[in-house]
Amino acid sequence: MNKWITQSFGRLIGRFGMQPELQWPSRSALIFSLHTTTAALLALVIAQMLDLHHPWWAAMTVWLVAQPTRGLLIERIGARLIGTVVGAMAGGLLLTVFFDQQHWLMLVLAAWIAACAGYGNLFRHFRNYGFVLAGYTAAIVALFGIQDPVLDVDLALGRIYCTVIGVLASACFSWTFTGKSASLESVYNRLDALIVASVHYSLKRLQAGTAHDAKSFSALLQELAALDLCLDEIATGSRTMRLRVFRTRDTLGALVDLLVSSHFDVGEKLRFPSDLLVATHPESAAAMVLAVINEVHKNTENLAAGTLFVEKLQRVFAALNACETPGREALQSTQQRDWHATCLAGSRPLIAMSIATAMWWGLGWSDGPMMVMTAVLFASLFSSHSHASAALKDVLVGSTAGAVLGVTCRFWLLPEVGTVWELALVIAPFLMIGALLMARPGTAKLAIDLNMTFLLIAQPGLQVDTSLEHTLLQMLAILGGVFTAVLTYRWLVPSSPGSQRKRLCKRIARLALKISDTPAPPAQARIYDQVRGLLTSLISLEKKASPLLIAAFECAAIAQLFAHHRTDEHHTLALHQQLENLATSRLASKKNTGADLL
Repeated sequence: MNKWITQSFGRLIGRFGMQPELQWPSRSALIFSLHTTTAALLALVIAQMLDLHHPWWAAMTVWLVAQPTRGLLIERIGARLIGTVVGAMAGGLLLTVFFDQQHWLMLVLAAWIAACAGYGNLFRHFRNYGFVLAGYTAAIVALFGIQDPVLDVDLALGRIYCTVIGVLASACFSWTFTGKSASLESVYNRLDALIVASVHYSLKRLQAGTAHDAKSFSALLQELAALDLCLDEIATGSRTMRLRVFRTRDTLGALVDLLVSSHFDVGEKLRFPSDLLVATHPESAAAMVLAVINEVHKNTENLAAGTLFVEKLQRVFAALNACETPGREALQSTQQRDWHATCLAGSRPLIAMSIATAMWWGLGWSDGPMMVMTAVLFASLFSSHSHASAALKDVLVGSTAGAVLGVTCRFWLLPEVGTVWELALVIAPFLMIGALLMARPGTAKLAIDLNMTFLLIAQPGLQVDTSLEHTLLQMLAILGGVFTAVLTYRWLVPSSPGSQRKRLCKRIARLALKISDTPAPPAQARIYDQVRGLLTSLISLEKKASPLLIAAFECAAIAQLFAHHRTDEHHTLALHQQLENLATSRLASKKNTGADLL
């Protein structure tokens, strides 16, 4: 254990000096960190002057809503306010009803946390954060309140007030220094280029005798995953922009369909004029797609694969011109939800909470609620994270460093503080350490955990508990909660790229078999929508034409044939062959870095 901790701190120190790009933060990153620290100090001072419960929550809120652009800031603040209010009300209600019935309180709280984390998995970005926040805020209010000898509902109100103070302080300081989100026009230019490249690649794939071009395919997948990721940032802060992004993402889905249709490899190849790719270079991507549709339709009119390819081109054209209605888009989104992932996301904080609660009750530990709260917090935050196992290592390093700094500040500095302004001056250097770490890309994630743990341990205020034993036990409880979350994600319910690949491949294979045994056309179409959604998630993980992803594409291609009722016995045999290839590729991927949990 000592060796592992030494290595972890060695990595932390190495991030400062071993990589040239991390020698000093950029000017914009430094300004972002400095104004965030100033806003956190102001929020703490205001909360302390108002004599609120746990005034450091206001400072913590500033760090948690800090974002580099205005759109992201608006979305984060909205999610933070709504999630905190709902969670605090839920926690306060649980305290009121079950204050003297601890077992029932923990049981209902566990159900609430699992429901929030699970349902939040159905949404992206800050909407997911809002649901997760509602879950763990209820845990914070209930578990802090259960330690008091008498019921104090003001604890929930204090949490809400501190959140409001924190987001207002962050907004006042951040709005001046943050820039606008990236323009959607630049994304449209990239999307046009991606469409042209995808159509050309698909035509080459479908021509007789054309071998698979892994390099070109990898480039397409990387750009598709990158565009999908940047759309989340562009959609923030505007309902109109969110709708445009929603339709842009539908175009990406149509492109995935198009690429799938070019991966049949079941004996049917198409032939096009040799000058087709040269002749189709109109001014816009939409015009190019329309020209290709006309040419391909003339040359493959009686071939099933050709007809299906034309249909997919038409869908790309329709999506590109926003011809589909919002109602239809919402229906497609519902059909592609991964309910298995939803159950996994809900189970992770539930398992972490169960382990921590068992330790608390088994040991009769008075600081057990603090451990449960920390375990729930981190297990909830990373419940939908595809790299949670790796991220929690940074959490452990940042939390350990923050705990050491918190104990130092609490015992040697805070007892000498007499006014709120002295309080701000004393903790400012500690928060600046986190600010400098946040300004560096390699240490930005652990910086937030460092400051959060520092504030939880130091508990800066004008009345400080200076009991060394109590503080050390609190520190142990917080780190124990982090260890519990790490245990859950590393061994019990893994969430790493390797485990995600394994789960997605299994689901694609099972759904492909299911679609071949399903006679009803509407049911086949719904199943294929799920396959496409899972394949899109796999693209975001792989980002390259690996044997695993190619096998998944070929499996999805035959599932697409079934969904469009263009199959025969040959296609059924080919499906089973592709499922075998998918299983072989998944086994081979165990040898790759990052697939250790397969």
